[in-house]
Amino acid sequence: MLIFFVACGRDQKQKVVKKYGNYQTGKENREVLLTLSSFKQYEMLLNRIDNLTYSDSIPQISIKKENIQKVINLHNSSPESLERILHKQKNIIKIHNDSVYKFSVPYTLDSLKNIMQRNYLNKGKLDRYCSNPEKLLIQISYNDTFDNLEEVLHLVTESYDSIQPKVSLKICLIHYINLKLLFPTESE
Repeated sequence: MLIFFVACGRDQKQKVVKKYGNYQTGKENREVLLTLSSFKQYEMLLNRIDNLTYSDSIPQISIKKENIQKVINLHNSSPESLERILHKQKNIIKIHNDSVYKFSVPYTLDSLKNIMQRNYLNKGKLDRYCSNPEKLLIQISYNDTFDNLEEVLHLVTESYDSIQPKVSLKICLIHYINLKLLFPTESE
């Protein structure tokens, strides 16, 4: 009977927990885990993240795939922080709904790994890509529904893991701003 339980235990895969983002020892009590399923609208999720960052807490999202649990510390800054707008565009990869953008050029989500790799490994060589891997920021936004956010986060973390940069992964969930509406061209 004991052999049966030991043999069954060997067949089960061990649960693995991977952590992404800035983790600082001694600040674990400031981390607040957000459950995506408890938010019906993207705006509600962003409001909660803004409230947490404003109160100096660290918002986290946990996602699970098979036996791997991924805990992501978000790199959102407080709503009043200038850090939100002072990032150079070459240091940002934007994901909106189901597309990846680099300098407003759209790509499919399948291109994400290549785009991340070019930016992490560029180290200032080409002006079009990230100047320093520590400055790279992944901004994710949605219009309203965010059904594929978990899938996108898996794709981002899997791409990051395969590239293996020696810097932490910075993911920020943001409000979508359609710059074409703010600054229309003469042809529109």
